[in-house]
Order: sequence, then C-alpha cells, then structure tokens
Amino acid sequence: MPSKMRFTRHRQICTSVGAVLLVAISTLLATFLSGCSDDPAPEAPPGTSIVDSGLGSAGMRERVFDAAIIARVRLKGSTSTAEFHYTEDDGSSVYRGIVRFRFEVLEYLKGTGGNELVADATVDIKSEVIRDIMDRNARGEIIKWHSVDRENPYTTKDLALEAARKWEKDRDTRWDDREALVLVRETQQPAASASSGGSKRYSIGPIYDYGIDTTYRVWLPSSSSTQGGGVSSGETRFLLEPPGAASASASAATAQPATISVSELKAEIAKMDKWLKDGEGVEGYLKCVRASFFDERLSNGYKERGEKLYAKYDLYLGSGLPAVTTVEESHAPAGRVWFEGRDKDLFGINPHNNGNFHTKRPLPTDVYSVYHNYQDNQYVPCNYYPDENRSMYEWFVHVTAPAGVLHEAFFDPVDLGGGAVGADGSKGVLKPAAFRYNNGTTTIERIEWASNAVEIELDPHTALANHHADFIALDGTVSLRLDFDDASAVTEGGDTSLQWSGCAKPWKDGDLLMLRISISTTTAATNPAPCASASVATSTAGTP
Repeated sequence: MPSKMRFTRHRQICTSVGAVLLVAISTLLATFLSGCSDDPAPEAPPGTSIVDSGLGSAGMRERVFDAAIIARVRLKGSTSTAEFHYTEDDGSSVYRGIVRFRFEVLEYLKGTGGNELVADATVDIKSEVIRDIMDRNARGEIIKWHSVDRENPYTTKDLALEAARKWEKDRDTRWDDREALVLVRETQQPAASASSGGSKRYSIGPIYDYGIDTTYRVWLPSSSSTQGGGVSSGETRFLLEPPGAASASASAATAQPATISVSELKAEIAKMDKWLKDGEGVEGYLKCVRASFFDERLSNGYKERGEKLYAKYDLYLGSGLPAVTTVEESHAPAGRVWFEGRDKDLFGINPHNNGNFHTKRPLPTDVYSVYHNYQDNQYVPCNYYPDENRSMYEWFVHVTAPAGVLHEAFFDPVDLGGGAVGADGSKGVLKPAAFRYNNGTTTIERIEWASNAVEIELDPHTALANHHADFIALDGTVSLRLDFDDASAVTEGGDTSLQWSGCAKPWKDGDLLMLRISISTTTAATNPAPCASASVATSTAGTP
C-alpha cells in the first residue's frame, strides 16, 4: 500500500447547528431506542432532552407504526378524570389528569373495533410545565425543558383532576365539529383507575396546546370548517397542523398547513405493512425500522428549522500517483459505504483497511467531486436509506501537477481496428484533450500505436519543441516517454501528426493510463528508455 500523501482538510457545515457528530448521534439513538421496546413507549413531551438535541417531530411513518388504531372519526364528547400514576422513591404518590375523548368511528383504516372509540390525553406535570415554558418563551425568554424545575405538582388526585378540568374548559374547540383522523396507541391499564371501557385502553398522547404533543401529532381534523366535514370538491383533506397554523415546512408565501387525505394515509399504512412483512424472520429488522424513525426525526429537525445538513471536505493530492494511494484515512466503517457523484468511479473505500478513501488510478490535475454515503449496520437489515440522506457529505479532491507540466489527461486506449490501438475523439478516452500552449489552445485529436510507430495528432498542429510526453501506468511508473524533439512530422490526407518509429507495442486495449506533457529538462539520465527500445513496461489492464 503506498504511503498516505500529505493533505489539508477544510470542513464547511452549511447549518447553524453544525455537524452532527457520530458520537452524539449514537448517544441520542441509544436514548431513543431505549424507549422503543415492544412495550408501549413512555410519552415524551416536546422540550425534553431529545427534542432539545435537534430532533424534529415524528414523521407519518413512525406515527403509523406506533398506532394500534387509525380511524376516521367524529368527536362525540369529552370528560375529565384523574388517576394514580406512580409512587416516588420517597413514598409519595404521583397522579395525572386525563381528558377522555369519545369518538364516533366512521371508518377503520388500521385495526378494528366498535362504533365508538375512547382515547385518553394525559394532563400530567409535563403539560403544565410545557405551557409555562411556552408562555415564558412568548415573552422573549429562551427556556429549555431541562432547565426548569419539574417537581411534581399533582400530589393528590384532586390536584390532577383540577388540571384536567382546567385544560378541558380552556382547550381550543374550533375543530370539534369536524370529521377527523385519529392515530391512537394502546396503553396499559393502571393498577387502580376507572377503565376506559373494554379490555384495551388507548391514548392520543399528552395534552399540549392543540390537544396532543408535537412529537406525536395524532389528531388530524378536516380542513373544512363546515358541519359534517368534507370539502367542496375533491377528496377531503385533513390538517397535519393546528387549524389556522402554518406548517413548519410550508413556505412563507403560501402559509398553508400541510394536509393528508384518507387515501394517502391508507397508502402509508399499506407501505408500512409491506415493509414489516418483508422483514419477517430477518434478525434485527424491527430494531432497524425503529432506528429509521430516529433518522427521520433528525432530518425533520433540520427541515423544521429551515436548514440542511451539508459537509464539504477539501482534500489535496499530487497528480500521477499510483492507484490505491490513500486520499483520506478513516476508521473502519461499521456499515455500508459507497460513493456517488460525478467522479465516483475514480475512488474507492477499503472497508478492511481502516476505511481508507483511496484512488483507483493515477489522476491528472483537476478538482474531483464525490458524495460519501454511509449506511450504518443497524439500517442494513431493513434496507433503510432515504434519498434525503444522499449527497450530504461532499468530498472535493484537488489534484495538482508538478512544476513544468503543460498538460495532463486520462488515456484509455482501445482497439481502433486495422492493428491500431489508441484513442481518438470517438473511441477510447482522451480527457481532457484541449490545453493552452503559446497563447492559444491545442487539442489532442488522436494517440495511437500501429505498425511499430506511435502517432500523436494535434489540432492545430504544433511540434511542442522542448517537451516530452510520459505515459503513466497504474503503479505510478512511466511506462513510455516520448520526446517531441525526436518526432517526425507526417502528413496524411491533409492532417499532420507527430510520429515516433520503432516502438514496441506500448499499450493494449483496456489499459488505464495517464498522459503527462512536460517541459524537458537536463535529467535525461533518469528518464525511462526511449520509444526505440523494445523493453518497455506496459500498464496493467482493469481496475485495482
């Protein structure tokens, strides 16, 4: 393995939040997944440490996954109650208020049940503290959840009931008469409380402003303000944001809340069902699905803040270096790594050698661009890698030539027919073909070997006095050097080319070479054998 070449790196993160470090992501993901066991997850309100760390709201995929019941409904009424929640370490009791909603079920989209659905919204300490945070932030204060005293105020059932009644009385009722969609999760019955009816109990999440929290937006009223729901034409749309509020993803010009239709929601449910069915019997599949929701929330966080995660890396390398020259050292990846972009075929990553980012062939001077894509092992079982994760990390490799170099290009010869092997404007590779010389532009029209001679055709024709051409093989060695002062000018059909006679076949169809044209120096003793020699090294075909 060639030694690593010296380089400097510049990283530019085009977001006010900065780069999301892998360590931080791993920590957040561990926290997120710890609450995503097969048991019902604890209901975390907005403002918790996870949300403060940059995660956005849950996507529709996650809401569909978590929902035990998804139904098209109409609200029939609500009542307030309270129940014992848990016992503190000091033996004191904690209670929580509940607003219990009764819905008439018009259609089940996921799950089954009767004509009526009952679901609870908890009004515990989190809701009261969050409301206080909202009020203080509205006054211009910047209050974070973790900085607030969260001592439980509901030490009796009466206090919790009072909080529930207060919220039910003060809540926004503008959408009560509208047809709605609800996505409810199944929760466990408390040790001692009035049953919500039947053997199962459902929750629509903690109460927060619009009746539920922003992490799990599970109550989606119709966008119609008329009794009975529906719209004047087309399919009924259901709001993904509170009535009268603009979606975080909506443009300022339109300021319209995002919506979803029943058919669109059914399609999401069908996709999730298929995704889960495809993973039956696959180890780690369910964990992979859950982990994808974390990634989606992270992406939503950037979208909701109007930001985009983009990291730019500038790396520097010399031209003509051997294939598999290390461009950037990295840790061995714990997942699948691949390149996309304009120059992806010129670079590779060796997962068995510390994850090194390397060249695949000697590179002419230029700036090369690739997008580095990484799929963590936890996302492999369910094949999760959304399009928005692509092209977030762009690597620019600046390749510079030594002093005295006039031009460098890729040269991939092919069989041109009639015994000739080389490249021209239609066959093989001569890229780039044009270069500046004597205050003008000269283009290499053709390089080929035939009948023991090498020919190079330039347009306009020039002798390139005091220059030589090196053909660099995959291992970085000069397989052939041609001194332009030794060439003969040959004119055929009105075209003049430079010819070197007596050349053994220097290349074959499929070789990957690099051409370098340089000013000749007095160090001829160190140069390889001239064209007349038959003992000329040839490049190796194929990609390393």
